[in-house]
Amino acid sequence: MTRAWVSDPPLDTVPDSDAATPDLWLALVAGHSVWADGQYRPGPRERVASAFATGAAAACAAMAWAGMRLRNGNWPWQVETDDQAVLSLAAIAVVVVAAVIAVYNCRIAFGRAIVPAAFWPSVLWRGTCFAVLVVGLAVCFPRGQIGAGVMIGLLAGADLALSLWALGTAPQLAALVRQFLLSPVHLGAVGAVLAVLLTGAGPSAGTLVALYGAVLVALAAGLTEMKVLDSLALHFEAQYELHRIDVAARERAHRAHWLHDDVLSEVRLASLRITNGSASPEQINAELVDLDHRLRLRQLDEMIRDGTPPLYEVLQPHLRRAQSLGVRLERVPTHEVTGIALSEPEAKLLNRVLSLLTSNAINAGATALSVDVRLPPGAIEVGVTDDAGGFDLAEVPAGRGLHRLSSELAPGSLRRADAPGGSTVTVLVPRSGDGARGITVAPADHRVPRPAGRAMA
Repeated sequence: MTRAWVSDPPLDTVPDSDAATPDLWLALVAGHSVWADGQYRPGPRERVASAFATGAAAACAAMAWAGMRLRNGNWPWQVETDDQAVLSLAAIAVVVVAAVIAVYNCRIAFGRAIVPAAFWPSVLWRGTCFAVLVVGLAVCFPRGQIGAGVMIGLLAGADLALSLWALGTAPQLAALVRQFLLSPVHLGAVGAVLAVLLTGAGPSAGTLVALYGAVLVALAAGLTEMKVLDSLALHFEAQYELHRIDVAARERAHRAHWLHDDVLSEVRLASLRITNGSASPEQINAELVDLDHRLRLRQLDEMIRDGTPPLYEVLQPHLRRAQSLGVRLERVPTHEVTGIALSEPEAKLLNRVLSLLTSNAINAGATALSVDVRLPPGAIEVGVTDDAGGFDLAEVPAGRGLHRLSSELAPGSLRRADAPGGSTVTVLVPRSGDGARGITVAPADHRVPRPAGRAMA
């Protein structure tokens, strides 16, 4: 038996015809993680059910501890009789088991991944845990069977709901009640109670009735909780579907707007420039290259808006533009370096930095470019080397791209060094939202080669 869903299976699945066989009960004892095909993140319904189970486990521990304190009148390490020692051990066992159950369910409630478990080990340790809880609570509360039954029922109800969902089966309360009443476990218990009552040996009739009533109360509490959780799951599923439909509709509208108002307008503008009859083949090629670059930048904007793009997606449009303009790329960073994911502010800032550095070099007459990317702690270091002559960073006029970039980044984040025939400009892009302050790149700095360097226009 395997899981056919990743998380949140359909709720309208009807149990198989053989669901009343002992296989189902053994499957429920094994727990929901046994039926996972692989590690997966819990959905909303699983997280809510695990939160209920965590609370029920904590209540079991508190109840056992309170019963021990009421009956012993002192702490576990202050026992004086054998009966007090038994009570203390029972309370400690319940607390330990409840803590283990609570920690496991608490992890799921907080969205931690569920890891598949082996069948028989899971059956053994879970069966042992529930047995310890039942026996321990019975020892600590010999006359509080009903209350203990409620706590055990709430814990078991949340756990059974998780297991049934993992099996792809919605909780069918009437079927589960019928299966329990006709199960060998229940019929055997009823037979044992009747035998004790008829023979007069063993516990008193009142104790037996109380124990049997606790079982029925546990069943009622568990089934009621399963119904509540199932209703919550249906609510979550409906809300998620409405949200998904709304997001899909808004995304379609946004895509249509982007295609009609942005892409098609750019294509029409380029078409008008090309078909006016006065454009030379070189101008037509330049227009097409520029159109390709603008569309790629718009596509990059969409990728940045939609999520966390990898660094190479930000780098690619600028390298392609340089190649389209006849600039030779001598060195580019490896995929291992550029495969890191960027946040939206980081991607926007890096895109503007690359646009500024590559445009500056191309407009200055570069015929070859090298791009280097390094990843020092907490930053991305981008360096662009060209052969378009040298310049003095201190002489860049105010208002130009490099000047504004230098003033808006942290001191020392923008550096220039001599390179054979040109310059290497290095920018340190911070890897946090604090450093991305919406830098606006001014018109590209136009640099012209000269023997002693190059001047900034």
